[in-house]
Amino acid sequence: MITLFSDLDHTMFFSHRVFLNEEKLPAEYLNGKEQSYIPAELYTTLKQYKDRLSLVPVTTRTIEQFHRLFLLRKDLHCRYALVCNGGILLENGQPRKDWYQETLKLSNAQNPEVAKAFSIAENRFLQARLHFPEPFFFYAACEDVQTLYDTFQNELDTNLVYIGKDSRKVYVIASSVSKGTAVKRFAGQFGTDRIMVAGDSEFDLSMLEYGEPAFLPKELSEKLSNPKKRIMKTGGLGALLAEELETEMSHT
Repeated sequence: MITLFSDLDHTMFFSHRVFLNEEKLPAEYLNGKEQSYIPAELYTTLKQYKDRLSLVPVTTRTIEQFHRLFLLRKDLHCRYALVCNGGILLENGQPRKDWYQETLKLSNAQNPEVAKAFSIAENRFLQARLHFPEPFFFYAACEDVQTLYDTFQNELDTNLVYIGKDSRKVYVIASSVSKGTAVKRFAGQFGTDRIMVAGDSEFDLSMLEYGEPAFLPKELSEKLSNPKKRIMKTGGLGALLAEELETEMSHT
């Protein structure tokens, strides 16, 4: 069985604000409105090869945010998912206590620096919307992402925490709680015949190193040392994945 460790947002699922000129299926609702969708080609590929491919989402989404993606539960039947950047392992939708306790052990020395980030944002960035769901995982949504990001870069110990951002949020995560560490932990605990990995941002670089192949956009390619890269266009994971699986089947 091949295991596909995949980022979710902008890799498998896309915001309703992102236009793709192809067939798509609703995947998430928020306050009664469609929030995101999955390209139909990717959905079809995952369904077609479900007996050969085990999908394990790896995401910065929290448990609550992950559960909004109803297609993962309803149609794609993901037994496992790694949320909060891999710090929490869900099995059939429920957190595994053994995994969580190991995460707390790994991040124990780094968590005070995460708390420091929360304190900085709470005291100086009063308009930011702060979220501190786990001792190893904090993020803030704000208008001035760059200023908050720069503040954290200047005042936090980047040996202890990873600081990342997207267009709306800044994340501060214990450095031991990376997606790459999560993939390595999962493979060590459960075993895998072969690992494929897909991601679209710097949050995903650490796990993309494990991919055979790694599916990623062109702009990340030069930052990855893994020679087994496959370049995907926005929304194009389904076609590449189907091609890779067909090739493997033809050789067996």
